[in-house]
Amino acid sequence: MTKLITFDMGGTSTDVALVDGHSSLASVTRISGWPVKMPVLDIHTVGAGGGSLARLDAGGALVVGPESAGAVPGPACYGRGGSIAAVTDADLVLGRIVADRFLGGRMTLDGDAAFAAIVRLARAARLTPRAAAEGVARVVEASMARAVRRVSVERGHDPAGFALLAFGGAGPVHAVPLARELGIRTVIVPPHPGIFSALGMAYADVLVDASRTHFAVGRAASPARLARAARPLVSQVRGELRARGFEARAIAVELRADVRYVGQSHEIEVALGEGLVAAFHAAHASLHGHAHPERPIEVVTLRVRGRGHVERPAWPELPRSRPRRARGVRTRPARGHLAVHERAALVRGERLAGPAIVAEETATTFLPAGARATVGRLGELVIEVGS
Repeated sequence: MTKLITFDMGGTSTDVALVDGHSSLASVTRISGWPVKMPVLDIHTVGAGGGSLARLDAGGALVVGPESAGAVPGPACYGRGGSIAAVTDADLVLGRIVADRFLGGRMTLDGDAAFAAIVRLARAARLTPRAAAEGVARVVEASMARAVRRVSVERGHDPAGFALLAFGGAGPVHAVPLARELGIRTVIVPPHPGIFSALGMAYADVLVDASRTHFAVGRAASPARLARAARPLVSQVRGELRARGFEARAIAVELRADVRYVGQSHEIEVALGEGLVAAFHAAHASLHGHAHPERPIEVVTLRVRGRGHVERPAWPELPRSRPRRARGVRTRPARGHLAVHERAALVRGERLAGPAIVAEETATTFLPAGARATVGRLGELVIEVGS
């Protein structure tokens, strides 16, 4: 699957990005409000995580985050002195996580402390504890939905055409409700979701970027002339990757250019090649809702990306059956019965139906009623979110 929206929800923040066959890049980003003009992965971050604290604002509306309980004292359910309701406390009260299966059973959450924190919030908001916990979940999911729309709808993409790749310690807990709000039909939870970002760094290729200002209009903007102008940049990135120990056969180079209509003050980065002009018009239409093929274009910047390929160990496939397989256990959360499955005991092709929880060491996956999950070849959970 090549059309993904990545959803990484941790303890203090949520990072989302769009992958449409390749990772999305932004040529400009902002750090502490200051613009930084350099190529970066187009990732949008909001202050919404498992430790985000819930409170009422001056008008009495429920607000979640960006303040966080952090690891110490952490949410009230950690039993380390926290008393303000956090998202994880709401999840525990709602039965989305199981107290004795946190961190694979190595840590038992304090359900009474979580409930007490939610009760204090509920009294201030004049709600029942259940309604207050549901409100915390809905508010944090609305914040994350806005972040997803920022990288999809505002970039000309319909989220319904993508699968949601959910990871981080808290991502799989909220992934299905979030997908339903966005009209996304499929959620994928990879193996070891809580450390998936760290695994990604270990598996990632090494990238080297170089750029230079290069104004070209009309015939001067032909792909052949632009490629010749980019040769010094190509030599530069290849040299840097060789200096890092990559052999020539492990190095790939990609040429791109920042292009705009003559007279515009902003550019769009597109691949440098025979289809450059058509690609620019298509990208402009996708981003801004219109294009003007009759207008001349100009190239502003040449960019070269060098990729040093890293040898990756093969990911083990799950067996179709397992001797002495552990059985799923059952628990009784705040509402009805909920099946609790140990992810380590699941086998390839197994099907699970919500309401259910899939517990593991680094995260918990919540399957509400109507959701169905299938265990994939590599252990991934492919979830049909239902309604």
